[in-house]
Amino acid sequence: MRIRATQRGFSLVEMVAALVILGMVAAAGTMGMAEVMRSYVMSTDHLRMAQKTQVALSRMYVELQHLAEVTAGTQTSITYRPRFKFADGVLNPVTLTYTNDNLLLDGDVLLDNVLGFTLRYCTTSDTTCNPTSSFNNATTEVIEVEVTVGGADTGGGSGRSQRTFTTRIQPVIFHFS
Repeated sequence: MRIRATQRGFSLVEMVAALVILGMVAAAGTMGMAEVMRSYVMSTDHLRMAQKTQVALSRMYVELQHLAEVTAGTQTSITYRPRFKFADGVLNPVTLTYTNDNLLLDGDVLLDNVLGFTLRYCTTSDTTCNPTSSFNNATTEVIEVEVTVGGADTGGGSGRSQRTFTTRIQPVIFHFS
């Protein structure tokens, strides 16, 4: 088979240049796809962290809103008697405490990956709060709960992600005689 003078092909230099350009485009696309995947993992981690924290805060809200009496309350722990009796018919004291990156409710893990937990006991129910460091059954009107949770290390040098959640609870204290 003979090649005519009017038929032209690609030279070796043109082929190598095309392959080099194609390689650079593929490398840029791969880096972009890696960034998209890292962002996806980070956003699902943030969502999971927010959902777990919201469930824990909802549980704390119900527990602390319907307490009968607080026997001890500090900035990282509160011990109280619940308003409602359990199956055994006894109002045993319940303790909510922060220890070793966990928020515990009577020794059971309520929330993990906790970086910080603070309870503030407010003497007024307005926005000024006037916090005290301990609970007083006679004067405390609002319990302000602040939880800082951490997610997984997202890589890329940004470190462990964290987010702070806050809620205010007005307990309805019932004293039993």
